Amino acid sequence: MRRSLLVVACVAFVALVASPSAAAPPPPPPPPPPVVELWTIGPGDDIFSRFGHAALCVLDERSPDGRCYNYGTAAFDDAPSLISDFLRGRARFFVSVSSRDEMERDYAEEDRTIWLQRLPLAPAAATLLAARLEHDVRPEHRVYRYHPIDANCSTKVRDQVDIATAGALSAGMQLHDDTLRAVAREAFASDPVFAPFSELLLGRRLDIAPRAYEAMSVPDLLRRAVTDRLGVHPVVLRARTQPLPPRARLGGPGALLVAAGLLSLLAAGAGFAPARFIGRLLRSLLGLLLGLAALMPLSLAVLSALPGYAANEVLLVLLPSDLLLGALVGRRLVVYLALRVALLILVCSAALAGVLVQPLVAPLLLAFGPLIVLLVAERIRTDHARVAADAE
Repeated sequence: MRRSLLVVACVAFVALVASPSAAAPPPPPPPPPPVVELWTIGPGDDIFSRFGHAALCVLDERSPDGRCYNYGTAAFDDAPSLISDFLRGRARFFVSVSSRDEMERDYAEEDRTIWLQRLPLAPAAATLLAARLEHDVRPEHRVYRYHPIDANCSTKVRDQVDIATAGALSAGMQLHDDTLRAVAREAFASDPVFAPFSELLLGRRLDIAPRAYEAMSVPDLLRRAVTDRLGVHPVVLRARTQPLPPRARLGGPGALLVAAGLLSLLAAGAGFAPARFIGRLLRSLLGLLLGLAALMPLSLAVLSALPGYAANEVLLVLLPSDLLLGALVGRRLVVYLALRVALLILVCSAALAGVLVQPLVAPLLLAFGPLIVLLVAERIRTDHARVAADAE
């Protein structure tokens, strides 16, 4: 009897242990992989926003409403210092994080168009991308030295997306259809002051056809590349309600051509002035204007750490030695003007031969127009003086 009871107890124990109700609970399912969105923002009204903006937003279990990583954060409230640091290649930008709603609200307040593209990433790639973004936002990693082509809000986002897609954006060596100078001209088309200055300050790198990957330093071109290479068409999250500032009537090259005409008139006044001291005064003013125009790109080439400013072919056209125009007289003035005109003709020949790549027509006329007028006037004055002396 006792033996039977023992067998029954054992069987009951085994049944109890093997029953589903006593089994260990199954492990919880893994959290869903992050969803990563590319946001590209259109231009705004101020000069810092002319090229647009790009950011990445992550939606996951931690932030179901989304958190956005912005590589374009800087001290914009101190514009003079930021512009000075930018021109010298010392601007410091950093990565900031905000909620998805907050970023949308900020750019809506600036009345800027927002495009959204949900990246088609595998779960492992999306998880790794989210981790890389968290790495970049840490205090020891968040600050970087800004470069307008090589390290900006768009290139940082571009590189992250390229890694997550196993090089889908950087694949191939094809060149972009247009130069970055064309992009810059379009960006500054509404600014009648900065547009002509940019023609003198921006160097030859902007005129060498960039690789398609390099061109993605512009947010608008990054958005198009994601559409073409990843097959993700952008969705307009919000559209700008007001038109962008109108294009300037002349544009950069046009403004320089107008300046060339005005300086040529000033040179004519200096060369044919009835009184010698008036001519010298006007010639000094002409030299001051030409010399200051030359000092701007030269100063950037010397002070800036950005190679795009140092390699500037305008430095062959505009020379600070023109500041001496008011001090030179007689034969010395004629010799100087002849040498300057000869140098400009040589530069023009190099441009026509394809040795020089920058669009130099407007800068060449800015210098050539007044200098050739002044040279002709001085030669006429010299010939008249010689004829008068022979007549006596």
